[in-house]
Amino acid sequence: MTQVLVLNRGWAPIRVESLRDALIKLWLGKAQVVDEEYTLHDFQEWCDFSAGAENGYIGVGNQKFVLPQIIKLREYNRVHQKHVKLNRYNVLARDKNTCAYCGQQFPVRKLTLDHVIPRAQGGRDKWENLVAACQTCNGLKADRTPEQAGMRLRRKPYEPPTVAPLKGLRLSRVPKRWEDFVDMAYWKAEIGD
Repeated sequence: MTQVLVLNRGWAPIRVESLRDALIKLWLGKAQVVDEEYTLHDFQEWCDFSAGAENGYIGVGNQKFVLPQIIKLREYNRVHQKHVKLNRYNVLARDKNTCAYCGQQFPVRKLTLDHVIPRAQGGRDKWENLVAACQTCNGLKADRTPEQAGMRLRRKPYEPPTVAPLKGLRLSRVPKRWEDFVDMAYWKAEIGD
């Protein structure tokens, strides 16, 4: 499935969406296509531009339509900031399925969530107090802090950054043109491939 990078009115990337959704926005006049020269095209201009295309297009009736890679919204100017929901799956993903105490990686089914400061001692359900732990380490730690149990916490838990426009994409499939708008080195380090 072809995906399109969506920029806000200030040219900042805010999300990735399906080609279908991008084309609907373009047709409704809510967005413009950004071509390789950074020229903006509304729907009719893009249809005219597409008429001479040799490849990379779809046929709509008897008309060619070049597949846009990037669109820019006409009105929306905020940067999309969506906090990562606190749940078991996301804590394990943040910790890369690695036990915070022994440092070994495990399948999801063999991991538990551990409260660094146990609930019995006033610990709360929050990012900075939850870590992935293997069943053995969690059992050894029990209702104690790591210090009380004589265990070392290998990394400090943290709240992950907000959900990003490229989250969940395979970076090897990201079009080269997106690199003008997205710091690919940062995303490769942040989310991997």
